[in-house]
Order: sequence, then C-alpha cells, then structure tokens
Amino acid sequence: MEIEDAQTEVYAKIGRNMLLYQQLEMLLKFLIARSDISGTASQLKKRMEKRSETTHRKTLGQLAGDYTEEILGPEIEPFAREPENLTEPFVSMTYRFGDNEAYQKDKTEELAKLVEQRNDLIHHLLPQLDLTSSKSCEKLGYKLDAQTDVIRIEVKAMQTLVESMKKAYSEIAAYLKTEEGRKALFPEADAES
Repeated sequence: MEIEDAQTEVYAKIGRNMLLYQQLEMLLKFLIARSDISGTASQLKKRMEKRSETTHRKTLGQLAGDYTEEILGPEIEPFAREPENLTEPFVSMTYRFGDNEAYQKDKTEELAKLVEQRNDLIHHLLPQLDLTSSKSCEKLGYKLDAQTDVIRIEVKAMQTLVESMKKAYSEIAAYLKTEEGRKALFPEADAES
C-alpha cells in the first residue's frame, strides 16, 4: 500500500472511532439525564433542565461512572424522596437495572475499558503511529477496526436502552392523560367532586 493511501485510511479510521465515542457519550448523557426525575409539578421542568445541563458538561469517564452508579446501581425506595407536607403533586421516576450484580459488574468493566481505549485514542495515539511507515499505519488500522466493533456493540446496546426509556416515559405520559391517571395524580381533586 502506498504511504499516502495508508495515511488517508488510518486518518479515516481515527475519525470514525472518535465519532463513535462521541455517539456513545451522547447516548449516555441522554440516559443519565433522564434516569432519575423527581419533583413537584412546578419544580419538575426546571429540575429536568438542570440535570440535563449538569450531565451535558461531563466527560465520558464521568458519564460511565454515573451510569454504573445511577442506572446499574441499587434501586431507590419508591417513596424515599417524597417530601412531607406537599401542596401539589409530586412525581418521581427512576430508570434502573440494579437487580443483577453480575450484569452490573460486567457492564462496569466494559465501560471502563471503552473509556480507557477512548483516552488512548485521544491522548496517546501519536507515540503508536509512524506516519512514514505503511506497516505502522496498517497495524494501527487493524487495531482501530477491532475497537470499532466493540464501540458499535455498546452504542447499539445504549440505543436500545434509549428507545426503551422513551417508550416507558411515553406510556407513563399517556397514562397520566387518562381519567384514571388524572385521579392518581390529583386524588384530592377527585375527592372534592
């Protein structure tokens, strides 16, 4: 392979993997920002915006840690966060998989490995690459291809979770729009009529 072709190919593979890592990061941000929503009717929108804003600023490593703690962590007692003396409806929704310790351990290790590989790609790539050698470019290309396969599997898994979360929240929203949902959310209004 000509050196220019080898360089072009390795550059494309580096760019592809960087974009895949960004996609993974974006999916984690979506999941984490929406995995724990609670507040009174008047607080909810502002709390959700703040959580999204806070999550948006985090790195992939921080997001992986948040994911393992918040989504893979132990379940929260359903009414543990509900304040006393409420004057308006309080909504609390959590999205967790905290009941499987083996899955939690495996997923934590997978994410840690992805973060490490991403950091190597972004921060430590140059010492591994000799752009004057076709063999060096090809060798790195094979490594990047293997990395791509692993990232794509994780991106697909996260996309599935995002779709699952969207569906669950959509079903909750649809329920709350029904008469039964309204009565569950506003029991005092039903008692007054």
